[in-house]
Amino acid sequence: MTPESSAGLRALFDAQRSAFVLDSFPDQATRLNRLQRLKSALQASEERIADAISSDFGNRSRHETAIAETFMVLSAIA
Repeated sequence: MTPESSAGLRALFDAQRSAFVLDSFPDQATRLNRLQRLKSALQASEERIADAISSDFGNRSRHETAIAETFMVLSAIA
């Protein structure tokens, strides 16, 4: 990791922490909306996620990724 990428990650983390502090306990409607958006984003990116995981793990089975990653997250959202 380069110092530049480390600084970029730190800036991203700091921005996420600040957003959490500003909205630590959103109301139910906001939480449900965010979960629905997460679900939609995951479903729209499922192929790209499977490709990336397969590349990282050296041809990991798409079925394994669907069960271990996608299904688990979608189940938690539900």
